[in-house]
Amino acid sequence: MYISMDHFELLGLPRSYALDLKHLETNYLEACKANHPDFHLAPSALAQALRKTAEINQAYQTLKDSFSRAEYLLKLNAGPSSEQIREVPSEILEQVMEWRMDLEDILGNPQKQTEVSSLIRQKMFFLEELLLKEFKKLES
Repeated sequence: MYISMDHFELLGLPRSYALDLKHLETNYLEACKANHPDFHLAPSALAQALRKTAEINQAYQTLKDSFSRAEYLLKLNAGPSSEQIREVPSEILEQVMEWRMDLEDILGNPQKQTEVSSLIRQKMFFLEELLLKEFKKLES
């Protein structure tokens, strides 16, 4: 009988937002190797291996992306999902409008594209650090 596990259990990882991505990849590759369908010739074992391999791939894809991992953790802890929260704060809407205007200005300007790309990376880093702090509060 096959019992489904959450993504963290499936890949032998602690249920935490802060993950060592190298450890995640190592565990993913080991799980893929252990459950590869080529090693299961009996029809029932093959079907189970295919199902488990699909789950392993889904787990890896979810956990390797920090925002997908955050969404998944909220789901596991019965928190609201991004689909449930449809109200966007006005500051974010204003920022998006500003970025759209900036995009029009940078088309054809490689120097400006590099500057904006750097700003976006900084913002992403800031948001990931903010998520990490908030999940640490929840995990303690």
